[in-house]
Amino acid sequence: MTDSVSAAGGVRLRPALVILISLLVYLAGMVLLVQPLIWAAGWAAGLDSAGMQALMSGDLAVHPQGAMLVRTLQAAYQWLCWGLAGAAALVLARDGALLRLPAAHPGLQLGISALLMAAAIPLVGLLTIPEDALRLPAWLAEAERSMRAQEAQAQRIQLGLLSEPGMGALLANLAVFALTPGICEELFFRGMLQRQLGRLMPPLGAVLITALVFSAVHFQFYGFFARAVLGLLLGLTAWRSGSLLPAMLGHAVFNGIMVIGVRLALDSGMPAEAVLRDELPAPLWLSLLAAALTALLTVLLIRITQPSTSVDSRHA
Repeated sequence: MTDSVSAAGGVRLRPALVILISLLVYLAGMVLLVQPLIWAAGWAAGLDSAGMQALMSGDLAVHPQGAMLVRTLQAAYQWLCWGLAGAAALVLARDGALLRLPAAHPGLQLGISALLMAAAIPLVGLLTIPEDALRLPAWLAEAERSMRAQEAQAQRIQLGLLSEPGMGALLANLAVFALTPGICEELFFRGMLQRQLGRLMPPLGAVLITALVFSAVHFQFYGFFARAVLGLLLGLTAWRSGSLLPAMLGHAVFNGIMVIGVRLALDSGMPAEAVLRDELPAPLWLSLLAAALTALLTVLLIRITQPSTSVDSRHA
C-alpha cells in the first residue's frame, strides 16, 4: 500500500491511491458538507426549494441578501471541496514542504509569478473562442447545448456578483473569486493532481494533463484552450519552484485583475454580457505583446529555478 519513504521519514502512499482518496474527499465534501449547507442557508433565508434553485441559477433578486448568500456558498464550495481534498493529499503524500517558500530566490520567484499571470491576461482574450466561431458536429449538439447552458448560468451568477456596486462588494468578490481559488484550486490541481501524476510520468506530462483537467472542470466551453494555457503556466511555476506559493499568488493575481477589470468595464458602460464573454478583449498588438512578455517571463522563471527533484522520486 506504500510507494516510498518521504524525506521527512514517513511512509508515502502510492500516487494513484492519493489521487483516489482525494477525489473521494472532494465528493464527500460536496455531498456531506456543501449540499447540506446550501439547503441550510436556504432554510435560514426563508427560501423554499424553488427559490433556492433560482438563487443558485443566478437570480440574486429572489432574496435581499442573495449576493451575500451566493458568495458564501461559492467560498464554502472552494474550501470544503477543492481545498479539503488538496490538503488531504498533502498530508497523505507527506508533501507539506510544498507550502514553504521556494528555496532559490523566493522573492524573485513570487514577483515573476505574479507578473507572469498578469501579462497573460491579454493573451486570454486572444485565445478565447468567440461564440459564433465554433459549432460542434450534429451528433454532439446535445452536449453543446448542455455546455452552453452551464456557461450561461455561470455568467449570470458572475454578472450579478461582479456588477454589485460598492467597495465592500469589490473586496468580497476579490476574496471569493481571487484569493480563495488561488489557494484552494492550487492545493488540488498543482498540489495533489500534478504532484502525484509527476510520480507516475515525466513532469511535463503531469503539467499538461493537469492543465487540461483544470480547464475542463471549469466548464467554460469557449475558454477551454485559454484556461488550459493558464493551467500550463501555473503548472510550470509549481514544478520549477517546488512550491505551491508562487502558483497560488499568480492564480490570485490573475483572477483579481480580472475581477477589477470587469468591475471597471461595467462601470464604464460596457455591456455586461460582452465583458464576460470576451474576457475583456484587448487590441491584437497588446495580445501579441503580452504573449512575448509571457514567454520572456516563463524563460526567466526557468532560468532562476531548478525543477523539483522530489516530483521525480517515483523510482526511489
